[in-house]
Amino acid sequence: THKKIVKIIWELKYKNNIELRDILFSRIGPILKKHIDTHIKEIKNGIFLISVPKIKNDALKKRDFDHGKLLVQALLPYLLDHTSTVLEGYLIKHDISRQATQKKRTERIKNMKGAISPTNKLLVLKPTQHPLIIIDDVTTTGATRNEMIRVLKPYFSGDILFIALAH
Repeated sequence: THKKIVKIIWELKYKNNIELRDILFSRIGPILKKHIDTHIKEIKNGIFLISVPKIKNDALKKRDFDHGKLLVQALLPYLLDHTSTVLEGYLIKHDISRQATQKKRTERIKNMKGAISPTNKLLVLKPTQHPLIIIDDVTTTGATRNEMIRVLKPYFSGDILFIALAH
């Protein structure tokens, strides 16, 4: 049910429930692997993975862990057939008003325009044809996904696959 999914995402995102993350990925990991293998057609030298960036100057607020990084790490075991590179610190998310407080889809999309920027690490990355997987916990409007793809597309001419645990 919807309430159970919300509870799972809350536990992962704010409580760092490792046991729950392991159970969740043991269930969805093989499905994600099949999906990735199907949608990323030509994997030559590996896959790049990235999560939605933390807000700039946000010292993880009340959390002492990076939720996005942990999602990427949980996905890695299901990519054992492929050499994978985790992109950490390549994007910055500027402080924006909370997406959850915005009622209209158009507000959310407008709010995300320009909210994600490349860091120097991305600016010096040579464009590649390797596939890129973006992972996030929840997607509602697709505004974050679209903004990340807009920023990353000049560096990745290969397939870009966006994975969200819930929609």
